[in-house]
Amino acid sequence: MTRCSRPRTTVCTALATALAITAGMAAPASAEPSPPTPSAGIPAARPATPAAAAMGASKPATQVKPAVASAGAATASGGATGTVTGEGASAAPVATGASSGGAAAGGAGTKPAMELEQMKVLEGSWRCDGRAPATPSGPEHAYRSTWKFKRDLDNFWWAAEYQQVKAKANPAPLKARGFLTYDSVAKSFTMMGVDNAGGTTHEISSGWNGDVVTLAGDANLGGKKVPFREVITKKGDREFTWRGEMKVGGDWMTLGEDRCRK
Repeated sequence: MTRCSRPRTTVCTALATALAITAGMAAPASAEPSPPTPSAGIPAARPATPAAAAMGASKPATQVKPAVASAGAATASGGATGTVTGEGASAAPVATGASSGGAAAGGAGTKPAMELEQMKVLEGSWRCDGRAPATPSGPEHAYRSTWKFKRDLDNFWWAAEYQQVKAKANPAPLKARGFLTYDSVAKSFTMMGVDNAGGTTHEISSGWNGDVVTLAGDANLGGKKVPFREVITKKGDREFTWRGEMKVGGDWMTLGEDRCRK
């Protein structure tokens, strides 16, 4: 999901800063628009929501997850997220994902894809400690967050919910929601996420590679698309980490990283 960790909250300010950097880099080179990129269906990038983030959305786009995060978060969280981070996504992609995944066409006999069971290790409520890097808009700072991941909509989706705690160092905490499903036609997971700064993420993933799952796609902020991804790493049954990243120029920039425990 996008999780959007940022300086003004962890991701979103970071996203805005990166967009400004990207615009400054692109203008001298040519008038051609920046090419679109993949992504949470955290998160979002928190920013995206881990999942993304809550996985978006991304794991923790911000920061997006968790992913989440990300949800999308930007898992919503992508956002987890996205996240997110992942950790967010729009209503249109959600409808598209449901149809391509077979949820709409199969009638009463349709069953959720068995591949969704792969994400069961992330199920439950988690408490997280996170850190956002320094940016032109603010210094490096720590933050606390919560991440929830559960089956929803007759078990055809995983729903991620990511939320940072308001504090002096994090006065505008990120909130992200994300939805993750399995597309049986494309043979991949799809994560869509949204956040409380108006950001969205749309990410895809082939699933777990050992103890790591990466949701990659696009974060959308203020009408601008930027490459965004949420990386979730299992640390046993009761711990995982979420990291939301955004591509600026040719480099990936970390928006935020959460360590979550049950």
